[in-house]
Amino acid sequence: MVSRKLTITFKTEPESPQFTAILSEWDLDARLPDALFDSDLASTENLEKIEFLDITEDLPDKSGEGDQS
Repeated sequence: MVSRKLTITFKTEPESPQFTAILSEWDLDARLPDALFDSDLASTENLEKIEFLDITEDLPDKSGEGDQS
């Protein structure tokens, strides 16, 4: 069994919280059928446009190291 551990440390957050994930039972020789990744884009009949939020203003600096004025 191959296990992998991933730890993410949020260094810009107070007290540097962490998230840890332990991944196990990996099948590194898995074979997925090609049809799983096929997409027929020849027909746009059932497609829907997704609207995205347009961010035009500056976000505040959460690191505490930004402009203090």
